[in-house]
Amino acid sequence: MKKSFILFTLLFPSITYAKVKSNVPSVVVEKASVKLRGEKLNSKKNPIQANIVFERNDELIKIPLPVTANSSGDKAKFSVPIVSADAKVTLQISGGDVPEADPQNFVLLVLNEPTLPSASPNEVETIPEIPAADIESVGIPGPQGATGPQGPKGDTGATGPTGATGPAGPQGATGATGAQGPAGPVPSSIPAGNIVGAVASASSANQLNNSSQQLILGGSSSTLTLNLSASHSLTVPSSGTHLLSNTSLLPIASGGIINVNGLSTISASGVNHLILTDSSAGVDEIETISGGVSGQRLTIVFNSTIKVIDDESSIANTINTSDIYSETFYADDTLELIYNGTYWVELNRSRN
Repeated sequence: MKKSFILFTLLFPSITYAKVKSNVPSVVVEKASVKLRGEKLNSKKNPIQANIVFERNDELIKIPLPVTANSSGDKAKFSVPIVSADAKVTLQISGGDVPEADPQNFVLLVLNEPTLPSASPNEVETIPEIPAADIESVGIPGPQGATGPQGPKGDTGATGPTGATGPAGPQGATGATGAQGPAGPVPSSIPAGNIVGAVASASSANQLNNSSQQLILGGSSSTLTLNLSASHSLTVPSSGTHLLSNTSLLPIASGGIINVNGLSTISASGVNHLILTDSSAGVDEIETISGGVSGQRLTIVFNSTIKVIDDESSIANTINTSDIYSETFYADDTLELIYNGTYWVELNRSRN
């Protein structure tokens, strides 16, 4: 039977200053990547270290493991070594406030994975087999038995149903463009109402090129709509006042201040700027952002302590931050995201 499971049972260390707080399993599979959470796991004076310790021929063997920690020292990750057989070992972790001479100790059962390739000379050292009497009775599945002989060939099955109709063929070529019609007259004044039209040629467009001519929309509800294709453009002269508007055009559409007390989802529909606050005594968690469109950017300014949940599952409206863990933001911190059509991806952040 393939032993491809990892039992995540939390083991608390026996020392009083427990800096590793969660995610330490009791059973792991070789070459697995294990993530840890804690506080002050790493510092310049005392960088984080992870070692596997076991006995072999009455001799205590210590093997260093590849381990990394984030800049704030509250998250770390290490790789489980390759073993030739199931082995019970001690994981020792030190760094930050935990001295190397007095590390945290966790008992691990490392399972051999028969389907994985063997270690090369440049990979982590292989831990030798530990006698079964030293592993204790933990109900480990036995190795997979040999494959039996192939059975006889079965009868040919009945003919399957007719397949679905195939897709439609490609669209035919576009016909030739017809002859251009004559240019219509261009009025000097347009009465009230919505006007939709097109300029037929450059000569008719020049009819409004004169300093004494102008295009006027009369009435309070008149609208001029310009439908410009890829081969057309709207040119405004570089001097003088030629294009006026009596409306305020905001370069940033703000969604105002949102109180996230009791919320796990916020809406970014039609906005690219939000201010988040939290009136509760605890720390609320934002898991998803709805209402996004592909390419939309969103800048969030935090007015309170709020946690943003990092989700790397690519599920709709989730938030994939640059870190591998969820982050807590404080007053005046900012977070910039972009929507890729399915979920949000972090562009930038600032700690203020």
